Formats: sequence, structure tokens, C-alpha cells
Amino acid sequence: MTAPVDNKNPTAGDVFPPQGQTLVVAVILLAIFIAGAFWRTQVVANVNLFVDEYITIWAAMKILAHGYPLLASGNIYTHGIAHSYLVAGALALLGHSETVARLPGLLLSLLTLPVLWQVGRKMFGWRAALLATLLLAMDPDAILWGGRARMYAFQQLCVLLAFYALYRSDMVPGKVNGAQSPPSSLKYRLGFALAYAGALFNQGITALLLPVMGLLVLWRRGLRETLRWRVALPFALAGASVGVVWKLDRIGLPAMTMVAPFEFVTRHRPTFQPALDGSGTIKILAPYMQRPFAPLTALFLIGLLWYSAKALRHRDIWKNDPALAYGYLVMLGVMLEMFVFVGHTWKSPRFLFMLLPIFYLIVSSLATRAAGWVTRSASGAQALVLALLVAATVALYLPAAQRAPQTAVWGYGGAFRWLAGQRQPGDVVLTINAPACAFVLGGCDYVAVEKGFEGYALQDAQGRWVGGWNLTPLLTSPEQLDAVLDNTPVVWFVVDRRRLKEKYSPAFLNRVAQRMEQVHEDQGALVFRSR
Repeated sequence: MTAPVDNKNPTAGDVFPPQGQTLVVAVILLAIFIAGAFWRTQVVANVNLFVDEYITIWAAMKILAHGYPLLASGNIYTHGIAHSYLVAGALALLGHSETVARLPGLLLSLLTLPVLWQVGRKMFGWRAALLATLLLAMDPDAILWGGRARMYAFQQLCVLLAFYALYRSDMVPGKVNGAQSPPSSLKYRLGFALAYAGALFNQGITALLLPVMGLLVLWRRGLRETLRWRVALPFALAGASVGVVWKLDRIGLPAMTMVAPFEFVTRHRPTFQPALDGSGTIKILAPYMQRPFAPLTALFLIGLLWYSAKALRHRDIWKNDPALAYGYLVMLGVMLEMFVFVGHTWKSPRFLFMLLPIFYLIVSSLATRAAGWVTRSASGAQALVLALLVAATVALYLPAAQRAPQTAVWGYGGAFRWLAGQRQPGDVVLTINAPACAFVLGGCDYVAVEKGFEGYALQDAQGRWVGGWNLTPLLTSPEQLDAVLDNTPVVWFVVDRRRLKEKYSPAFLNRVAQRMEQVHEDQGALVFRSR
């Protein structure tokens, strides 16, 4: 018999649906999963790879060749290294193709949905879990990243697992206030360390979680209990994983940093640095002030004010609902760190993606809690209000979910595949997208870019600029373009419309217009051939 719902603590008897509603909830969950899978597979099938996906595939191919992502420049591509190994395994088992490279991200994104359901119902009750799972299934960013060959779905899943494991070990009532940790807590603590390391080895921005979670454990348990080996061990392991990632970066920094001759120097795009700037903060938050997120953001802020007032009245932030307090503090702590300690170029809503399930759990808990207050204990009324919440969510998110698989991305893959059937021995290929060229053609002759190349290149022993991934010579001026055109019978140039406008001077564009002609286009990726 299912216990009645306690509106003060929705986890107190609300972990499972009532017996009469179990089948209905199971059918709804199955429909949510099918819909989420449908949209994500549509991304895999219909949306072109963007440049960063080609970099992940390139790293995976280097793993297959060397056992680790060693680039020709001597750099080790550590960005998303855990996901790169999964992509390498998929390529080895199923063959080299863009679709195969996207399969690990797709499967991990889909796995996050049932994990969120399990985590949500144990922390916030089954109603909140159902709503949060629906939100994540329909979230346009989750759909896009769930269909791409990048590390963000893997990172998000690991952050969710780390969030839950730490809650079970140190935030659940009865396991605090100086009490000795039960043996079962060690399982969750080690799970936290493992999940955190998994997230960190996918995206370095995950480092922001560790100080926030460490301070929360210290606050919740007190200094004496926190120093016990069972409590301190997972944080020591998590800290060691941060050290390993830092060391890997020192051995071979990603090519996105400036590299001087024979020396790695972090000069461009540092991830962590004091950088409190209004424009960067606005850039992070702007998407969450727009549809479909805006109503949920408003609910998040209203709930924060309500819970803060309640905590002040009781003089104990943890008293009524430790799960809600924990979720809010993790969200707000990481966001504050991002506003203050993350470099300007890394201030992007993309890096809040790891917290999206937590955000959805919070707002779903608030919505279902409000519904519980309105309906009290009438189960029929509660079912009706929950159905209305589900319908409102579908109405709000459906347009964005349907648009996600229609996202326009430059068709570099198609452009290079067309070029593969046209070029002859001795032809020279220039491009701004070296990873795509390497994947489709096996490599290009020059990386042609005038503006902004310094952060993705290095200088060789002779002081010449070459690509940071594979040492391809850079072509950086109209005069260099003239030299190649004068000395080569056939020259091909592949670039997209946006970068053609942004990355080249009028003089360079004039040379292209005068001495080359556009011969092919694939969804905004242009192919030029010398006249």
C-alpha cells in the first residue's frame, strides 16, 4: 500500500506511483523515451557534423592508431578524452562513418532519461521525476547534443550520477549531525568519485563542481566528520582526478591554446581566471530567459525566494527538504563560480548543460509540490493536475523539440565527399576546416585563414605557422594565396559562408573572386576551384 504524500517532504512516501496508476505511468515513461529517442536519432540522421565533432572523430582515429589521442603536432587532445575512447571503440567495432561516431553520444543521452527518472523519484518523488524526465527528453539542447559526436551527453550523465551519489552518502537525513557513516555510504562515495572523474575527463569545466560539493559536505556534516576517511576519501580521489587532467594538459595541451616553438604556453582562451564581466554573464543566462526555458526560470527564481524565506524562518536551510536545498546550492554555487572564475570566451550556456537535469528536477519538484498544495490529498485531483502539467510541458517544448533535428550546420562532409570524386593527383586543397578534410580526404595541403588562427596553431622551428592538430601549413595572406595559385595547376578551396565573411580580409576575398570560381555548395559549405 502506497503511503500518503507528505507535501513537506515529497520523498517521504512518494517514491512509487499508487498501484492504480503504475501502468499509466509506465506507458507515459515509455512514450517519453520513444519521443526522446526519435528526435535524437533524427539529429544523427539529418544534421550535418559541425567542426568540433570532426575533432572528436580525429582524436578517436588517433586513439586507434596510437592507443591515445596523439596528434602530429605532439599535442595530446585531452578535451573530451573519455568520450573519444568510446567513439574509437565504436569506429573499431562498426566501421568508420559519421553515423557510427555519433552512436556513443546518442546511447548515453538516452541512458540519462531512465537514470533521471530513478534519481528524481528517490530524491523528489515520482511526480517530479516524471515531469523532469519529460523536460529532458524534449529539451532542444539535450536533443542536439544527444545526437552529436561530442562529450556533453556523457558529461551530463556523469554529473547527474555524482550529484545523486553524494546526496545518498552525505545529504540524506539520518546520515548527518555527527553520526558515523553506515557502510553502505562508502559505496555511494566511491560512486561519486568515479562519476565525477568520468565527467571531468569529458569536460574540464566539471572542476567547478568539486569545491561546491566539498563545502556542502563540510556544512552538512561538520569538520570532524568530514575529516573521517570514509568522507574524505572520495574527495581525495576526485581531487586526484583533477590533478591527472591538469598533468595531461601540461604534457600535451589541446591545440586550442597558443603553442610557441618547442614550448607549451597557455596564452589564449584560458578556462579558469578571475573574469567577472557583465557581458559574459548575460551570454550564459540569455537562453534561459527565452522560450521554452523562461517560464521554468521564473519558477526556479520564485521557488528560490520561497525556500530562502522558509529557511530563514526556521533558521535551518536543510530542515524541510534537504534534496531541494542541495539541488539549489549545487546549481547556484557552480553558476557563481562560472560567473566569477571562468574566462570570458568560456562563458557559454553550453557549459551549464551539465546541470540541466538538476535544474529540471528542481523546477519539477516545485511544480508538483504546488500541485500537491492545491489538491491536498485527493488522488484523483492530483492525477488531473499532473496530467495538466505534462500537457503544458509538451505544449511549451514541442516546437523547440521539433526544430532541433532541423538545425542548420554547414555541409562540410558533403562538400569534401563531392571533392573526393573531382580532384586529381597533384591538385592542392585549401580549407579552414582541417578536421573535416582529414576525416573525409585524409588531409589537406593548407589551412587557409587570415584572422583568429593564433589560438588554434603553433609555430615550428623555423617560425612558420602550422595547424595545431596535424602540422598542416597555414596560408594567412593574399600574397601566400597568389603564390599557391601561381605554382599549382588546380587549387581547391573549401569554406563556409559565415567564415568566408569573418575570417578573411577584402584583399583575400578579391583574390578568391578574381582567380577562383565557386563550383559546388552543400548546405552553405562552398567549394571553389582555380580558374
